[in-house]
Amino acid sequence: LLTTKEDLTAIPEGTRTEAGFRHNISVTLGYLDSWLRGVGCVPLYNLMEDAATAEISRAQLWQWLRHDARLEGRC
Repeated sequence: LLTTKEDLTAIPEGTRTEAGFRHNISVTLGYLDSWLRGVGCVPLYNLMEDAATAEISRAQLWQWLRHDARLEGRC
């Protein structure tokens, strides 16, 4: 199996919701705030979030912006 750059950056099919967008922003900023205060993880939405979760949220937001992905119900 050969994975290409395009495979890794392609936008998957499906909907992108405002709730998902807001969740990614909240997780990223919540962890960043914790990290800047010297704490390695933070409880958010009844889960312990860390750098990996924040990176996944950040990467998803970057991918949506890079590909000009639209949120469900938005023009």
